[in-house]
Amino acid sequence: MTTTSKIIATVAVIFVFMLLSAALQAGSGPGGRNPGILGLIFLIGLIAAIRAIWKKPKESNADNTSLKKD
Repeated sequence: MTTTSKIIATVAVIFVFMLLSAALQAGSGPGGRNPGILGLIFLIGLIAAIRAIWKKPKESNADNTSLKKD
């Protein structure tokens, strides 16, 4: 992935997290409450998604392959 696509994916993941968090808060009724365990699960999912997006790929040795010259 290029850096631009990683940035766009990160913004999309954060936007989805904000939507889910807002829906969780809106469903708590008047006065509001803390999101609780479900909010923590969403936060852990956000962190895992961002880490997966920005994970550095393993280097491959595709450039070091020998060519067959017949």
